[in-house]
Amino acid sequence: MQCQTLNIISLLYMRFLSLFLLVAPEAAGQHRIKSDGSVFLQDPERTEWGLFTGDEMIEVSLTFDITTFLDEKPAEEYLSAAMVLNSGRPDSLQLSIQLRARGNYRYRNCPFPPIRLNLAKASTPYSDLAEMDNLKMVTHCRDDEEYMIYILREYLIYRMYNIITENSFRVRLLRVHYNDTGSGGDSFTSLAFVIEPVDVIEKRLKLAEREEEGVKLDMLNPQNSNRLTMFQFMIANTDWFVHTTHNIKLFKPSDEHPENYYIAIPYDFDYSGFVNAMYALPRPGMNIEELRERTFAGLCTTDDEVQQILDEFKTHRKDLLNEISNLKQLDARHRIDLKRFVRSFYSLYHGDKIVEIIKETCIDQEDIAN
Repeated sequence: MQCQTLNIISLLYMRFLSLFLLVAPEAAGQHRIKSDGSVFLQDPERTEWGLFTGDEMIEVSLTFDITTFLDEKPAEEYLSAAMVLNSGRPDSLQLSIQLRARGNYRYRNCPFPPIRLNLAKASTPYSDLAEMDNLKMVTHCRDDEEYMIYILREYLIYRMYNIITENSFRVRLLRVHYNDTGSGGDSFTSLAFVIEPVDVIEKRLKLAEREEEGVKLDMLNPQNSNRLTMFQFMIANTDWFVHTTHNIKLFKPSDEHPENYYIAIPYDFDYSGFVNAMYALPRPGMNIEELRERTFAGLCTTDDEVQQILDEFKTHRKDLLNEISNLKQLDARHRIDLKRFVRSFYSLYHGDKIVEIIKETCIDQEDIAN
């Protein structure tokens, strides 16, 4: 009886919200209702919504059976959900979607696992969203302030890698208001972020994903390999493997030529020293004892190539620090800590200490061949 009452309340809420979107003062633009129940307010001055082109946080409401989601963590079967983005504003969207749990480690260990949003049947006038069938959403894992900090720190890593190279996943920060239609009937708010889908990356960068194992570092585009390994060194992350595609997506240029190198794009950075999660440990066999201790896991290259990538990273120093400073959702003391951590990477430039570390820990081409 209680569940039926909650479902009725949820239905009335969504109908009220639809009406509100249609009569809200901000709705001076065009509004539409689709047959699937989706509602949107379209700003006549804009034709692109830009999920991954803006940087302001988006307010999102997700209404679904959270009780079942938490009890069963459905990884195959989808649950129906209503999603509202930027309620009551121009460019508001109310979408009928489906969602399920996803992930590996976090699926097994998080009371609230990451979410896959299925937008395939949702109606939207904005080409940015219309192109996306599925979205990966990184969630808070546990109802704890420390885990909210991890969300923001990992979000920052993606944003920082966007500064280093366009061969990277774009992200968007969300404040999500969860409404439970299940027997629990709870409502709560948390932070999350969504990650650019692979098919959108393929179109944006004119690349084609390759789901292959056995690819070695020397099979990557040299510039891509140098940027990737130096960035992982900077954030103190060893939780990635190219040859098993662990936390790595592999791509090749769309034009099929045998000489084309692979492009590796990293994701899932929660085991990095930059995030510094309480549950994370250094990768075994790396000869480091602390998560924030750096070791270089890239190929040995010439002195000129090392200097070239170091010079490139030096040009990004100010932008990387500004990216941290600008994330006001993160407490000032945590922003200070992260800026110190990035500065500690650049301090290794003095006296060529970083060159010594690279030479001592880099992977020899002969070892790759064997």
